[in-house]
Amino acid sequence: MNVENINEKTLKFREKAVNSHDMNSPVFFDRYTVLDENPYASAFAYGRKKLFAKMDSEIDDRLRGKGKVLEVACGTGYYLNRLAEKGYDMTGLEPAQGMRERAQAKNPNVTVVDGIATELPFPDNSFDTVVSIELFRYLEAADIKKAYEEILRVLKPGGFMIVTLVNR
Repeated sequence: MNVENINEKTLKFREKAVNSHDMNSPVFFDRYTVLDENPYASAFAYGRKKLFAKMDSEIDDRLRGKGKVLEVACGTGYYLNRLAEKGYDMTGLEPAQGMRERAQAKNPNVTVVDGIATELPFPDNSFDTVVSIELFRYLEAADIKKAYEEILRVLKPGGFMIVTLVNR
């Protein structure tokens, strides 16, 4: 991480978000377990059911079951697993250790790496698609811009991104 170019407020904000997700990784794991059991059991489960159906449709229409997909902030690995089961070549990126460990355990045949959206540890033009679910609401404005630049950098020509966010 190039710390000299990052202000202290941004670093604290990042640390707080990562620590919160690390600590709450069991909660997120449970929420996705509920989604599999009954997608109508909670607003979270139902919202994800609808969101994932739309995302799947966009990805499947464009990639037709083949392609390299990066999930930035992959959390517990639920969506990684969903796309890997369809045959996509998946890679996950997750800065929170608890989330990353759950993602790797759920997806033993998928590469899940430690990292942040503003410094993607991948070469240019590496992925056909990049997805990121609810990450950007945790970022400061400068980090949002840098994360988008990084996503565009790692996308192959003609590639596309799907990013979801809720206003803060």
